[in-house]
Amino acid sequence: MPASVALPSAPKTSRDHSTTAITTHYTGLLAHLVCGLVRMAGPGHSGPPLSDAPQACRNAVGPSSPTSGEEGLGKEERVQLLVRFGYDGAEFYGLAPQSAGPTAAAALRKRLERASGGLRARGLAFSARTDRGVHAEQNFATCYFVEEVFQNETVLETLLQEVALHREDGLRDVEACRVPWNVHARAIGTGKHYRYRLAGGHPPKLIEMVAEVGRRKPGMPHEIDPHLLDIWQVHPPLDPELMQLAAYHLVGTHDFSSFRGGPIDNRPPVRTVTDIFVTDFGDEIVVDVFGQGFLRKMVRIIVGTLAEVGVGLRQADSLPQVLAHRNRQAAGITAPARGLTLMTVETEKDWFERIPED
Repeated sequence: MPASVALPSAPKTSRDHSTTAITTHYTGLLAHLVCGLVRMAGPGHSGPPLSDAPQACRNAVGPSSPTSGEEGLGKEERVQLLVRFGYDGAEFYGLAPQSAGPTAAAALRKRLERASGGLRARGLAFSARTDRGVHAEQNFATCYFVEEVFQNETVLETLLQEVALHREDGLRDVEACRVPWNVHARAIGTGKHYRYRLAGGHPPKLIEMVAEVGRRKPGMPHEIDPHLLDIWQVHPPLDPELMQLAAYHLVGTHDFSSFRGGPIDNRPPVRTVTDIFVTDFGDEIVVDVFGQGFLRKMVRIIVGTLAEVGVGLRQADSLPQVLAHRNRQAAGITAPARGLTLMTVETEKDWFERIPED
């Protein structure tokens, strides 16, 4: 059996920072820098007072502002940003923008626009899409600004600092850096690591209470231990050794049509899973899944199928037949979203690597 993947000693939580003074400082500084430099770039523009920073900056750009079109810096000169960030899936209706409720994408866009003094971040794209309730320790996004003012290093550095400030918006560990114009979030990933947490032997009443909280709108108050909301509780005990034996059959390059959920799209069903580790921590079982790319709900269906093996509903050596059927009905249930976390998006280059100072 391969070595187990260590579980972090404690889940990350929002840091208790007092940021009011810091936010006020950087917002004011950014407003003065943006508005002042734009006025320098446009002789004769008097501009409005700086007391209303975001609106002032929009007005200071003037009628020819690239916020109303693609004017401004050319493709190779525009300010391309790479953002690394995590989020609490319980706070959002998923990553992708939608009208049903708050999303991680909308929260990040709002943060970027606030940091830029109200200027629009264009071309916002993400390395991995997550469904409602799925958490992320590390996802990536790219976007760009076409305003020439961000060519000024002081203005740009202030923007990056403002993006990284802690806020109560559901996002965490946000960091941004400038990258070449052709770096795109959808193209930088070489693999993904997902982690799923589940536990057996729980009473049905607790299981129903946790499930009921999950059916509420994100952000609604509840009295359940937050730790339980990140784990899938099942009633029968789970056998992690049987789950690991079954998982071996899914490692490699296969047609994962049986493990594809949601509407069928045009993406090819052949995927490569490089490793699956099932680790027993006593009070919970952790399933770590590594791969180059995944189909919609694929990891959750893999975990649901392994759980059925773990409670004795199917045999560990039945997984090759499940793959061969290439039919969603052949695989197990879809595990709830709350137990799943996108741990990392692997990249060939670490754009955030710091150069040691002498």
